[in-house]
This record gives sequence, C-alpha cells and structure tokens, in this order.
Amino acid sequence: MVPGTILHDPNFRFHDGKAGNKLFVVLNDGRDGHYIAVKTTSRGDRYTFVYGCQVLGRFPHFYLPPQSCCLDGQSWLCLDEFYELDVSILNRRLLDLAINRIGVLPEPITLEVMGCAISCDDISMAHAENLRTVWKERKAALEETSKTASKGS
Repeated sequence: MVPGTILHDPNFRFHDGKAGNKLFVVLNDGRDGHYIAVKTTSRGDRYTFVYGCQVLGRFPHFYLPPQSCCLDGQSWLCLDEFYELDVSILNRRLLDLAINRIGVLPEPITLEVMGCAISCDDISMAHAENLRTVWKERKAALEETSKTASKGS
C-alpha cells in the first residue's frame, strides 16, 4: 500500500475502543510492519477552511477542499490522533473486503500531508521518524520523475 491511500472501514476501531464507520488515510508504506493512519471528517465545525496544513490550533488538521482529490466534497484529515495499524491484519481485511479502498491522494498532496503530520505535537517520535524516512524517499522520487519528464519535453 502506498502513502496517501484512502480506505473506508465500516468497523473502524477508535482509541476509546468504540467502533464506527470511518474513512482514513494511510500515511506510510508499512515497511516496519505497521501503517500510520489518520481519520478524516467532513464535519468542519472545529476546523478552518484554509487549504493545507493547520497545526497551530487546538485541533491540528489538513484541509482538503472540494475537488482537490478523490474524496467527495471537503474533508479534513484529523492530525490530533494517529493510528498504528498492523500491516498483515489491515491487508487481510482488504482482501476479505471488510475494508474498501476509496482511492489515493495525489503525490504532491500526500507529501504535504506527511510533512504536516511530522510537525504535529501529537505524533510520537517513532512515527515521525518513520514518516520522515518515507517522505524523503518519495520526495526524491517525485523530483526525479519531474526532471525526467522535463528532459523529455
């Protein structure tokens, strides 16, 4: 699974132990055996309507306006809670169709979200380091792709 993958889980397990219907975004590639994920919401009563990274307020988030990605309408990625999900369990649930893949954020947005998450107070040092490693690799790959494309033009 690639960073920026958007999934729908009708039985998402929240930190308080409750389960509910939720869209979430995977932020890393699972190389260490865990995916780091954040919830989304379409209810903006606690959030700003300014595109991108907003980490200084009470509820850190990343705002995605309508038509910025494959999500319907506007969405906020909630950066005040990070979820560590076991790779083998999540992949099994995808294969069993217990979780649905909605789409993938465009690579530039994924990199922005990852950078934003790294700067959040609520992320653990281990998760931030994992994201930083993946972010650096993906950013370098995107820059290389851009260079190759511009040479071909």
